[in-house]
Amino acid sequence: MIMEDIIDRLNMLAYMEESGTYSTHRDKMANATFISPIEISFRETMSFWAFQVIDHYSLDREIVSIAFANYDRIMAIDTKKSSKSSWSIRQLILATSLNLAIKMHEGRHIGMEKFVEFSHGKFSVSEMENVEKQILVQLGWRIHPPTPLSFSLEILRLYVFPYLSEISGQSGSTTAQALEQVITDATSFFTEIVVGDYEASLKRPSSIALACVTNVIEDMIGKSHSNVTSLSEGVCVKVDKNTDIAVCYDEVLYFKSILRTKTDTGDECAPKPPSFVLSGSGCVYNGRQPLRQVTDVNQNVQYSPICVFSNNRDHCQQI
Repeated sequence: MIMEDIIDRLNMLAYMEESGTYSTHRDKMANATFISPIEISFRETMSFWAFQVIDHYSLDREIVSIAFANYDRIMAIDTKKSSKSSWSIRQLILATSLNLAIKMHEGRHIGMEKFVEFSHGKFSVSEMENVEKQILVQLGWRIHPPTPLSFSLEILRLYVFPYLSEISGQSGSTTAQALEQVITDATSFFTEIVVGDYEASLKRPSSIALACVTNVIEDMIGKSHSNVTSLSEGVCVKVDKNTDIAVCYDEVLYFKSILRTKTDTGDECAPKPPSFVLSGSGCVYNGRQPLRQVTDVNQNVQYSPICVFSNNRDHCQQI
């Protein structure tokens, strides 16, 4: 893969990130005088539900980030009105946004009827159709927002993967390929656990991406690389210097701390990223643990997209 092509894609993502089309909502939400407390708990609960839907149909998990990005843009059009929106209204908008993202990015048709079923009739197909039209019109049909993962994957290809053979000490080996896989999975994992964080919706996707990538470098590559700090910082510096991404170091540091807080709680149920161990025989990959497995603590509970877990994780509540 030619480096110039990767840089071009990063530059295009940077342009989209800073364009009014995909950035205005961040300013509006950050400057809003009142944020409903419902929004914070809504994001935490509904992000988990959205991943359940995606996993149930074996779809690309990045779709959840896309759906929430478009949901945020809609809610930011009128922050005063949005702050008064009920849980059911927010749920309708998010479910419609998720269904739309699935149609646009997976080319599959789950059907609005299924989402009505998931909601236990709290909204109808006609209501979803009306909201879908509003989303398309109000967003000008621009429903392909840049996501933290889209930035992360390009950054990994440009500044991390080329050095894996050196890090693993086995040039051209399957160890380097295994490292690529586990680093990709771990980075994806980190981008997913911030979807439900309200603060993340106010920041640049590129900042979240760099926080995820550098955390992975420090946590995983650091096990076998003595100068991991300079390697981690070097990624941010190179991105800032060689691409059109205006790196906000404060935002990157902030989200690195957020990610560590979310994964280093000591809670057995807290999300854990994939891990690996380098040995003489190669790379031992412990595998990815999707968010849907994290809450698998009650064997009597039947999991389905209709269920959304409470913060106590001890029972299943309907959305």
